[in-house]
Amino acid sequence: ATTSLRSVDAAAAIFELLADDVVLLDPADGQCCRNQCASCSYYELEDGAPVYRHEELTGGRWLPARPVTEVPPRLQVATWVEKLFPDDANDVSRSSFEEILAPAGPEGIDDAWRALTSAPRILQKNEMASRLGQLASSGAVDEATFADALAAARAAPRGDVVDYESMETAAPRRAG
Repeated sequence: ATTSLRSVDAAAAIFELLADDVVLLDPADGQCCRNQCASCSYYELEDGAPVYRHEELTGGRWLPARPVTEVPPRLQVATWVEKLFPDDANDVSRSSFEEILAPAGPEGIDDAWRALTSAPRILQKNEMASRLGQLASSGAVDEATFADALAAARAAPRGDVVDYESMETAAPRRAG
């Protein structure tokens, strides 16, 4: 199947809005307690202060798989978090998602939504992080991988979607 240039441009525009130029990676993958344990191989002292090992992806643009990466004294909040989940929000509605990505143009927004969630109306931050983690081979998603995910979402069959978010439980029936 051939991906149209228009679809690729849409994916690139969305990626551009959400991506970072530099991605901070934690080689401890969150497992270091940051308590300066004597046997810890993830830090060293520089001028009496602990400096924890870190890696960076540079020379391109990526969507970090982790919403926040902290490797003291460094901290990175992913651009996609700042744009889609401002003020420590844990979810974004479909309408807000569309509004935030509107500068990229209408083409591809539905593909992006479907690539990131199966929910009809709410995208959760932890769900997006999990999906990016599935796509990432090095702690972050590159533009080509993101475009492929959007193309796969576009090509996927659209089955009936059950909107569990808006269902209400029926009131209990009274006997007699």
